Amino acid sequence: MARLTYGKQRASARQQKRVVKESSAAVAYKRAARANAKHRFSKQRELGQYPTPLPVAELMASMFANREKEVRLLDAGAGTGSLIQAFVEVRCAVKLLPVKIHVVAYEVDSSLLGPLQRTLEHCRKHCLSLGVHFTADVHNADFIESVLPLVRGDLFNGPQTPFNATILNPPYRKISSDSQTRLLLRSAGIETSNLYTGFLALAAKLLCEGGEMVAITPRSFANGPYFRPFRELFLRLMSLRRFHVFESRSVAFEREDVLQENIILHAVKSPTKPRCVVVSTSSGAPDAPITARECAYSE
Repeated sequence: MARLTYGKQRASARQQKRVVKESSAAVAYKRAARANAKHRFSKQRELGQYPTPLPVAELMASMFANREKEVRLLDAGAGTGSLIQAFVEVRCAVKLLPVKIHVVAYEVDSSLLGPLQRTLEHCRKHCLSLGVHFTADVHNADFIESVLPLVRGDLFNGPQTPFNATILNPPYRKISSDSQTRLLLRSAGIETSNLYTGFLALAAKLLCEGGEMVAITPRSFANGPYFRPFRELFLRLMSLRRFHVFESRSVAFEREDVLQENIILHAVKSPTKPRCVVVSTSSGAPDAPITARECAYSE
């Protein structure tokens, strides 16, 4: 497993006064588009990965509510870092800035590591200009295989919950009942038939109490018997706060030729369930208007 660490603050008076003019989320998305163009069809289908469009990434980042002084962020399938960039920009745009942001990013596709590293460096400079300490660890490894020891408590005295925020666009791919991936998930008490729900379940287990998750996923997990064990586990761990529904199945991921019913979910790790959940909708197009309403949690 390759591990790359960014941590040293190469600070100077000139650097501390520098303002990053270009949107870091926009820079990340441009890198994603360039990297994706090189192998967008066969590699995407093999890994089940599709980069998050910039408007979607910004919407997801805007859903986080906590204002912790120290942010410990997990991205389980980082790609070129567009979700991380959007999170950092939104979190650092408020009056109460964090003192530190530490990111742990997993990306199994080695061809995306270069763009991801450049995105994180851009992010570090953006934070530095605002006086925020930014560090990041990049793991070029399979997320499921890597975090299972933490989730199962194999490395220490018990399960570890090192993150207070996670943002993710997990891979979408079916997993057979006798596959190694299915067996690994089962060893952590996770029974599911698709990679994306496996990622969501593991990420939920890695959140500390009160930690937030924002994820864009297919909406298939919400219905049917195949995803019932996942739903029961997820709803036991997490308290749903918001769903965002796209009116069109194709607009949000139009550039990637993805025809999929996707939703964005925002949830908090807590046994306490709210009285209401916000359900918002938009077409998925850039700058499209958003409508929202409250629904009883029991619905």
